[in-house]
Parts: sequence; C-alpha cells; structure tokens
Amino acid sequence: MTWDSDFFLYVGREIVEGRTPYIDFYDHKGMFHFFVFALIYLLGHGQKRAVIVVFSLLSGIVLFFGLMTLKELGVTKRSHQLCFVAMYLVLYGICWRMGAFYETVAPFFAVAVYLYIRFLRTGNRIPMFVGSLFMGLEMGLSLNARPLDGLWGGAIALFAFFYSLKKKRI
Repeated sequence: MTWDSDFFLYVGREIVEGRTPYIDFYDHKGMFHFFVFALIYLLGHGQKRAVIVVFSLLSGIVLFFGLMTLKELGVTKRSHQLCFVAMYLVLYGICWRMGAFYETVAPFFAVAVYLYIRFLRTGNRIPMFVGSLFMGLEMGLSLNARPLDGLWGGAIALFAFFYSLKKKRI
C-alpha cells in the first residue's frame, strides 16, 4: 500500500462520516475515486486489508481478461500464458500500488480490449458494441477522477472504429 491508498481510505472514511468533499477535505481528483474508497471503507470496516482484497480482485479481473485476450490472439501454449502471468505479477510487484486510481478502471479497459480484439478477429459486431460500453465506462469514470487515464480508452475505441471502417465491418 502507498500513501495514495492511505489517503483515499481516509477520504472514504470522511465521506462515510458525512463530511463534504472539497470543503472538509480536498484532493484534485474527481468524485469517482472518493466513492470507491468510501465503499471499501464500509466493506472493510476501515481496515487497510480491505484495500488489498478489493484491489487484488480488480487485478485478478485484469489478469483473467489479459489471458482471454492472449487466447483470442491465438496464444495457446501454456508456457507463453505463464510467462504473461509472471510478467504481470512482476510488474505489479514492482509498482505495488494497491489503491492507485488506474486500478479501479483497469478491469473496464481489459474487458473492452478483449472484446475489441474478438470483434476484429471474428467480424461479429456484438463484441464491439459491448466493448464500446466498457470503454465508455472506463473513459467516463476516468474523466470523473483522473482525465488522463481516459485517453487510453479513447485511443483504442478510435483504433477499432477506423479499422472497422477500413475493413468495411461497420
């Protein structure tokens, strides 16, 4: 856990106890992140390990859809999949953020990337539409917390859109 996660757990407590954001406490991020940590504070009764549990679950979702994306791309060898898992865990261990904002939107991003790749591979439009829903959630939540993170979603959505126009799949 980092200073950010400690601060946001404090923010979550302040919201649960009825304090007003931006008046009784301040951070430059938007409300989404504040309310995520208010929910974590409620679920975990103020314990720091609740942050670890929630963000481990979020990372598990990202890892699962990362593996699904590899499978969609034709990577079926177990050794390659295990290498991906190992690299993910090593990079996550190096960064060890537990509570960083991007971790709250990363599952939406991972699901959208998987669905876009599925669409590009099969030509079926339903994964693109559902992927666009997830990418829209990622972008909207990012814009309500840390706008820079929304750029990733926008870039991938634009790529899928223009690729589809080129291939005449839309």
